[in-house]
Amino acid sequence: MNDRRLIEQLKAQRRDALDRAIERYTPYVSVIVYHAMEGAPREDIEEVTADVFIALWRTAGSITGENLAGYLAAIARNQAKSWLRARRPPEEDLEDVVLPGSDTAAGPVFQREQRSLLAEALRQLGEPDEAIFRLHYQQGCSAQQIARQLGMPGATVRTRLFRGRRKLKQYFEERGIGYEELL
Repeated sequence: MNDRRLIEQLKAQRRDALDRAIERYTPYVSVIVYHAMEGAPREDIEEVTADVFIALWRTAGSITGENLAGYLAAIARNQAKSWLRARRPPEEDLEDVVLPGSDTAAGPVFQREQRSLLAEALRQLGEPDEAIFRLHYQQGCSAQQIARQLGMPGATVRTRLFRGRRKLKQYFEERGIGYEELL
C-alpha cells in the first residue's frame, strides 16, 4: 500500500491503517527521535516514538499531501522537543533560593550577597554541573533522580557532585569564605 492510500485510510480512522503505519515507519521515527533526544534512556525514546503514532492518529484528519514520512518526521521532532523541554531544569530566580541559615540576624543585605556569591560560583562550574548542583542542593533531588532527569548515569552525577564540591570549596576558600555556609 502506498502512502496516499495509507493517508486516506488514516483520515477515515481505520485502525488497521495505523497498524500498518506503525509497522512501516517505527524504525524511521525511532531514528529521528533517537537523534533529537541525544543521550536519553532507551525507554524514553521508545515512549516518545509511541507518542508520535498517537499524535498521528489524533491529527490524521489534517494531513495534507502524500508524504507520510515527512509528516511523521515533523511530529517526531516536535514530540522529542517537548520531551526535552519537560526535562530541562527550571530556571530558578535566585531571589527564591533558600539558603541554610538565611533566617539569621545578618539581614537581607547579607542574604542577597550570599545568593549572588553562590550564583557566581555555580556559573563557574558550567553546564551540566550547575544544573546538577541546583537540582541537588536547591530542589533536594537525589543523584538517581538527577541522572534520570538529565539522561546520564547516576555514577556520573555523583562524580560531578564530588568534583564540583571540591571546585566550590576552592572557589570560596580563595575568597575567604566557608563554603559550607552557602550550600
